[in-house]
Amino acid sequence: MRMELAAGRDFSQEFTTDTLNVIINEAAALAMGFEDPIGQQVRVWGRDGEIIGVVKDFHIASLYDPIDPMVMRLNPESSSLTLIRPAAGQTEEALSVFETVFKEFNPEYPFEYTFVDESFERQYSSEIVIGKLSLWFTGLAIFIACLGLFGLASFSAERRTKEIGIRKVLGATIPGIVGLLSREFVVLVLLAFTIAAPISWYLMNDWLSAFEYHTDLGWGIFVSAVVGILAITCLTVGFQSIRAALANPADALRSE
Repeated sequence: MRMELAAGRDFSQEFTTDTLNVIINEAAALAMGFEDPIGQQVRVWGRDGEIIGVVKDFHIASLYDPIDPMVMRLNPESSSLTLIRPAAGQTEEALSVFETVFKEFNPEYPFEYTFVDESFERQYSSEIVIGKLSLWFTGLAIFIACLGLFGLASFSAERRTKEIGIRKVLGATIPGIVGLLSREFVVLVLLAFTIAAPISWYLMNDWLSAFEYHTDLGWGIFVSAVVGILAITCLTVGFQSIRAALANPADALRSE
């Protein structure tokens, strides 16, 4: 299980007394009040034993729950669940060998197994579905927003045709006109982001708080979001702005 020792040692066949000894996690050491748990005597499952190792806390249950104190004992004569980690690319061979060994000792019981990654996916299937739906709806929302921005940019450029023509006659540059037409949309987008960001931060933190251990929402996420939003806005609005800025001012003034 790739548990990492924080102190002491692992079980070993070199020590026959290890069938009596135990290994605990950091949460158990804290609950027992041991500053140095190695060598301490404990009574577990009606048997006295010595703590020979402490492993760092790790999850064996849902991430929604805190890590509970845990005591592990070596008992080769009894097992209700066995974990195996086959070498890469040898899963089928390992299962075949394990099934043969299993049937030698338990011929009357069916050989059943499951994969850890599949169990993990089943345990968090709702979160996976929510994540996929969020991606799809986010993409759809961005697409609809881009259509709206494109339409508004077209309308704004059409409405300000005469103004753009006059500005070009008076010496306005193309970048200046593009910036003029894009500025109002950038301001509106920043205003919308200012309103939406605190709401998003609250809702995301509320969802993450359901997990006992979760990541923190840093400002970097929101900075990346606003940069991405501004980039999409400039690309969407910029097309119509550049098109209006490149138009012949004489045509615009003649139409008026």
